Order: sequence, then structure tokens, then C-alpha cells
Amino acid sequence: MAITRTAGAWVNGSTTCAPALPATPQAGDLHVIYIGGKPYSITIVELAGWTLITGTDGQNGTVASGTDVGSVRWAAFYRYWQSGDSGTPTFTVTGGNVVLGVAVRFRPTAGSTINTPAGCKGYDNTSGTDYSATMDANPGIITADVLNNFTTIAGNNSTFGTPTMTATGATIGAVTENPATEGTTTTGNDLEASASTAVVSSGTATAAPVVGWTLSVAQTGGGAFVRIRETVNHALAANGLSAGAPVLAHPTLSQVHGLTASGLAAGAPVLAHPSLAQVHALSANGLAAGAPVLAHPTLSVQANHALTANGLSAGAPVLATPTISQGHALTANALAAGAPVLATPAITQGHVLSAQGLAAGAPVLGTPTIAQGHVLTAQGLAIDAPVLGRPSLSQVHALVAQILNMGAPVLAHPKLSGESLPGGDWDDIQKKGLINRSWWRFFLIFNRY
Repeated sequence: MAITRTAGAWVNGSTTCAPALPATPQAGDLHVIYIGGKPYSITIVELAGWTLITGTDGQNGTVASGTDVGSVRWAAFYRYWQSGDSGTPTFTVTGGNVVLGVAVRFRPTAGSTINTPAGCKGYDNTSGTDYSATMDANPGIITADVLNNFTTIAGNNSTFGTPTMTATGATIGAVTENPATEGTTTTGNDLEASASTAVVSSGTATAAPVVGWTLSVAQTGGGAFVRIRETVNHALAANGLSAGAPVLAHPTLSQVHGLTASGLAAGAPVLAHPSLAQVHALSANGLAAGAPVLAHPTLSVQANHALTANGLSAGAPVLATPTISQGHALTANALAAGAPVLATPAITQGHVLSAQGLAAGAPVLGTPTIAQGHVLTAQGLAIDAPVLGRPSLSQVHALVAQILNMGAPVLAHPKLSGESLPGGDWDDIQKKGLINRSWWRFFLIFNRY
């Protein structure tokens, strides 16, 4: 047995799209509705009760919509069928000019459940007749998965031919167009769409799938890829029940694992109707008549360290229940009779203080030599000659006395060989040639003293 896939017919619209569900739905059926349209700026509004398949909504660009041209936008939604569901769910398409949509039903094998669908998307913007779109993700493809590709192209001037579908690492069976009649419309700016399906024969995909079509006329477009998978529901088994064994009502199981009751003796306790919301097995073994008597349990300490008491002699101290807040081992060894007396521990060292090169006696400090200088910075000097105050100078110029004889000089009375010096000034005397300038200066200085 395998998943049964049944497709409805393509329908067209502009601002709404209402694909009809395949006839005779039943509980457990999963429906997928795909809608694609133009322009690329449309919003396909999620209908109440339906859920967008994550990763399937997208567009292939921003080319303006026209007849048989323009970028397209698309999305895929799913819903598990419920009694009372509408046979023609109507989706609103905000800003739509032309849309095409289709509904596909997936029915699980008896005893199985369809899982939440997984999806991705892709497009081909290289206009040509060999349409090929690499999806943007690997939806997790394994053996027995049902694969579905929905493609929308920009105009009804082209039709769909042979479909292809590949995924590295997986062997995919025959690919067929389904529904066999593709979607086409002359509404608005025209549109064309189709879908293909295949089952994975074996293997696990290691890369994103690639889908393709042979088109009659070169076109561009894109669409959604949806992976469908089912899970087998496991059996509920009750084995080895003897006379008087507990009566088990119909349990409510939310998971597929087995419930096993084995080895129950006569007179075992009666169990009420269990309501199980867990996936693990319930096992009741070796129950004797009457309520069970629990002896003192032997506990194995599951910790990282052992607690050990060794070498205790008679009269050893009685230890109260310790409160252990650490995982290290506590060991008491070689305790003598009587409670031990613990002295106050003395810590002989906290940190090491190192003093080196100290001589006896007070240290003698010599004149320090400063090997560091600081930079003296003068800032804010205006352009002008500096104004200096009156400095206190202890010496300005050097006085050099050469060829001085010890003692005060003895001056004799000069003898003049000419006539006596007449009165008058230097000019008169010089003109007369009576004395030269050096003798005249000496004469004046001598007379001053």
C-alpha cells in the first residue's frame, strides 16, 4: 500500500481563486491547494483553516505584467479534511489580474497518518523551451516520499510537455503530469500552469531537487515543490495476561509505541482506565497478590565522588547527617575511641613575600641620580621681542689685569723736555705739538687724584 494522490481540475480567476476539492473526501485526507498569478505584486491571502506550507511562497522577479509576459507569484497551502469542510475553498488574491489554482488530495495507507508537508520553491528566468528550476532548499527527501511540483509560466502562448524531476542521492520513479490537463486562461494578461508528481524509489537526497518541463514556446516562470510523507501507526499489544489479571480499558494513546503487560499473577491489583499521553511502553511485571511491601531500599549513589568512612573502632564518634554541598570525597580514617578533638588549624602561609639584598642596619641612601627628564613645554608665545625684567647679575663682564706689579705704583715727577704746558684745551696743545694724546690723558687722570 502507499499514499493515494488525487488531483482536482485547474480553475482561473483574478482577485479570487476557488479550486474544487476532489470528490468523496474522508477523515485523514490531506489537501494541498496551489495558486499562481500575475502581477508579481499580488498577495495570496491565507484562508482561515488553511496553513501556508513553509518555504513554498515566492516570485521570480519584478518584470511588469503584460500579455504573455511578466514575473509571477505563487504559494501553496494545506489542510487536514474535517467533516463539514467546503468543497470549494475560496482564496482572496489582493491586486490580482489573472490567477490559476488547483487542489490535490493525499490519502494515507490504512493504519498510517500523513505528516505535515514540507516545501521549497524555484524558478527559471532564462527564456527557453527547456524549462529547468533548481529549488532553493532540500525538503528532506527519502524512500517512499511523494514529490509534487507546481509550475506557473507568464502566458498561455506556451504549453507544457514532458516533466522531469531529480535529486542527488535519491532514485525517483516515473514523473507524470497530474492533473493531465494543464491550467490555461485568457483572463487579463494570460497565464499557463501545470503540476507533476513522482514517488522516491530509494535513497536519501543530499541536495535540492531540480524540476523541468519541455515547453512548446520559450517562456519564464516558477513555482512550488511539496514533499508528502506518511507514518505507520504501531499496534497496541497486551500479552501474557493470566486469570484475574487487571482489566485494562481502552487507553487513549497520542503516540505509536506498544503497551505491554506481562507476568501478572492472580489477584493482581485492578488498574483503572489509563489515559496515556506519552510515547514510552508501560510494563507491569511480577506483581504478587496483595499490596506490595517495600523493604528498605539500597541506594546507589550516582555522583561523581565517593563517600568513604574507614577504620572506625568501637566507641568511634557519632556523626550527624552531613549536609554536603560539594561533590568531593569525605574520608575519616583511623579514628580512636572517643570523639576526636580538632585543633584550630593554623595557616602558615597565604602569599610569599620576597625581600632581597637587605643589609644589616638602616639603609644608607646616596644622592639619587635621576635618569629621567620631563619635557618642558612653552606654549602661547606671541610673535614679538620678549620683555625682560631687570636681572640680578653677580657678574657681567670679566676684568682682566695683565702685567701688574705687586704694590701700588710709584709715580715720579714727570720731566718735561719742552716748555711748560700752557693753559688751554687739548686742541691748542696738540696743534702746538707739545704732547701727544696718551700723555695728555694720563696727565688729566693724574691731576684728578
